[in-house]
Amino acid sequence: MLIEKNKNILVGVSGGPDSMFLLNYLISNFDPKNIIVATVNYNFRTDSYKDIEIVKSFCEEKNIKFELLEIKTSVLFNGNFENYARNIRYNFFRQIYKKYMCNSLYLAHHKDDFIETYLMQKESKRQPLFFGIKKSTDLFGMHIERPLLDLYFKDEIEYFCKEKNIQFAIDYTNSDLKYTRNRIRDNLKTWTANEKEKLILEINLQNKDLILKQSEIDKQYNKWINNGYNQEFIEDNKFANNLVFKFITLNYKNIKLSSSKIKSIVSWIVSTNNRTSKYLIKKNTFLIKRHGKLIIYN
Repeated sequence: MLIEKNKNILVGVSGGPDSMFLLNYLISNFDPKNIIVATVNYNFRTDSYKDIEIVKSFCEEKNIKFELLEIKTSVLFNGNFENYARNIRYNFFRQIYKKYMCNSLYLAHHKDDFIETYLMQKESKRQPLFFGIKKSTDLFGMHIERPLLDLYFKDEIEYFCKEKNIQFAIDYTNSDLKYTRNRIRDNLKTWTANEKEKLILEINLQNKDLILKQSEIDKQYNKWINNGYNQEFIEDNKFANNLVFKFITLNYKNIKLSSSKIKSIVSWIVSTNNRTSKYLIKKNTFLIKRHGKLIIYN
């Protein structure tokens, strides 16, 4: 872990064992005056205030800056709560990150999270650019570090919390099997540490191949840019689906893309019957093709 003195860092803390362990881990590497804790209370559980009290008390004891966002309507939310909560959380993190001019955002993802994400990706039949979770990444203008990602499993973290008398809360909704991640997490409880380590090695090998593939996709994409996003360029290109995916994710926000939708878009792009036309990718949002070339509207 790269440590820069006198640089503010933001830590996402929920009050659960993972993030409370991470916070304890970080105060041994950073001056507490340079640590800012950001916590969101979604009020999705009637006892969520207990989680907040644990985090707040710890920050007061250690003289750590504490920023809290209270959400009043989560209990009434009927959609995909995980995505809803994630969007709220990262928007809040970004605000606090800018407020304190932070150098990095630290999150408490661990080895089990890495495996769970991989298995979710496989189950959804998505073809990501990276399997699992990256240890370091940049998102929404923030540099993100996950120091626990290749160090500990969940049960190890809980053991250390108890050994070191680190207070934490348990979110009982993590046992609700209506959520895909919770079902996968429940199944992983039957795996041995050796079985999980073996899978992590396999995932890392797959990621090495993906990195090489992504390098070639980036080269092809730059050529497509220089070609003016011409339809002929991707007509027989083996990376056509990847190029279209990259084009859309770079130029449009919040577009849901399945494999079948990407294939449909590619077919539309390369069609010589409609060299000037448009393709609806979400409500009031279109891809525009003019004289056989994709047009970007800023």
